[in-house]
Amino acid sequence: PKAVLFLLGTEMDYKADKMQAQFVFNNPNQVSACGCGESVELRPAKIDG
Repeated sequence: PKAVLFLLGTEMDYKADKMQAQFVFNNPNQVSACGCGESVELRPAKIDG
């Protein structure tokens, strides 16, 4: 349940071109990421209400 706050607002898309096909995730809660794509820093989503 705690992980949900880090995933709220995440968009998933599927991209395909001549060389590869992959799922792409766009998370608005991402603060930073390393160049290799394995390490990311996330902040919890702010819930209005």
